[in-house]
Amino acid sequence: MEILQSLFDAATVKVILMIPLPQLPMADKLIWHYEPSSEYSVKPGYHVAASEFVRNLSTIPIIFDSRAWKALWALSVPPKLRFFLWRLIKGFLPVRDVLRDKELIEEEDVEGLLCPVCSHPKETLSHCFLECRIATELWELAGFGHLFHHLNSLHVAIGWRFLLLDVGLSRAEVTRLVFLYWRIWKGRCSSTYELIQFLPVSLLRQFNCQTAEWFSAQESGTARRRQHLPSPTACRNSTPPTIPSGFMLVHFDGATKESFGGAIGFVGFASQNVVSFAYGRSYAEVHDPFLIELLALRDAMRWCLSHSVTNVLFCGDAQVFIRMVSAKDSNHALGGAILNEVQVLRTSLARVLFHFAPRR
Repeated sequence: MEILQSLFDAATVKVILMIPLPQLPMADKLIWHYEPSSEYSVKPGYHVAASEFVRNLSTIPIIFDSRAWKALWALSVPPKLRFFLWRLIKGFLPVRDVLRDKELIEEEDVEGLLCPVCSHPKETLSHCFLECRIATELWELAGFGHLFHHLNSLHVAIGWRFLLLDVGLSRAEVTRLVFLYWRIWKGRCSSTYELIQFLPVSLLRQFNCQTAEWFSAQESGTARRRQHLPSPTACRNSTPPTIPSGFMLVHFDGATKESFGGAIGFVGFASQNVVSFAYGRSYAEVHDPFLIELLALRDAMRWCLSHSVTNVLFCGDAQVFIRMVSAKDSNHALGGAILNEVQVLRTSLARVLFHFAPRR
């Protein structure tokens, strides 16, 4: 008893004393208690070592139980965002703290561990999404400041279990939060690897545009299933819009590429297949998809006014955008001064119609 107490703590001593002893004297031998055969082999030994390593590395298997995983995989978000969230909770996103644990960054490399956005001493997952200055501003701008203060002190896995199971958020709010995390991550990647400026206002526009597009697509899909409308593939092959008498048809479009910036273009038709004019230009400083579409429409409207074209059917391929600009109560927070200018130009034209034409 004294020997046991000198070698082990009280709890371990209690467990040892509970081991039943044989009635007959027998020689001691080593056994592998993880296998029924009591014999060690490499394969189960590897699994035990790997499990022990994961358990020492984090408490994610305990924190994020089967209910939480089931809720995650049932989220109404694009598959790549569910996979992104799985990587986040598992700790697989390549932030510098994780790269150091994998020995891809040396422990002594102090500069290599700095946050590339705000130069914080350590770029961890919690810092990326909850502590970095740009991220905290975006949380407030997106209207989730009340949740941010609850999550800021929690482990990432605990925070997401809280969001999925405990806080009572609606499905739409959880979906918006997934998009928020995704937008923060994409913004950090663009800032780090492509040297694109990481600004909260720009991220907010992209976040709002992405979530609006997603919710609109979900609503359209539900309505299509109810009404048995043609599939999206059939819609892409639909005929062009009929040009009303006395109107000019103007197709406009904008696109962005992170390494280049934005570019816009528009083409005018006096009648089907008869091109009256065409114009294009770049906006190298613009990286926001919503803003570049808005600039394309604005420039098309200005061209029409300068050439005395006042009855115009504007045609674009972004459904949410078309619905937004055609509404009289458009949300100016998404487009700022440019959206306000578009609405002013619209009133300057005699007659304006909008048409959504799916991309072929």
